[in-house]
Amino acid sequence: MFDVSFGEMVTIGVVALVVIGPERLPKVARTLGHLVGRAQRYVAQVKADVSREMELDELRKVQTEFTQAAQQFEHSIHQEVQASQQAIQQLDGDASQFSQQLRNDILGRAPAPELMQPVDEYSYDLFAQPPHSAPPNSPQVDPDKLAFYQSQLDLFADVPEHAPPPPHVAATRPDSTHA
Repeated sequence: MFDVSFGEMVTIGVVALVVIGPERLPKVARTLGHLVGRAQRYVAQVKADVSREMELDELRKVQTEFTQAAQQFEHSIHQEVQASQQAIQQLDGDASQFSQQLRNDILGRAPAPELMQPVDEYSYDLFAQPPHSAPPNSPQVDPDKLAFYQSQLDLFADVPEHAPPPPHVAATRPDSTHA
């Protein structure tokens, strides 16, 4: 704090011993030590207060910067939301206008009478079974060919489902139990 060398301190001590005297010198030195200690604590406290204020000032600046950034972000998001809402409202209006126009077109026109006639008696009921008679313009199948085709379907009817393979196939296939 004060730039006092050792020689200067010895000179001050000798002058104090001569002026104050040897009886009161210890008491004065103790009081002087307490005063110097208080002064040092006061200076340290002032330093701490100043540094704390500087830090608080910096924190306030950072806080205002963050607050401004948050407000700008909120403003930009708010603008985007408004733009999206306007687009949605416009699409909703366009869709309702299109649906109203379509409804007017459908309700405004009477269907053509030929379009209202059913194709056949089963066209109204989707789950109705058609009659089992053959269609009138279906090709006629020769009964001999029909019997031949039906016998072809029965070629594998007498083979059991899990029959062992024929002997020549079993001899060429590797045995899976020796693996």
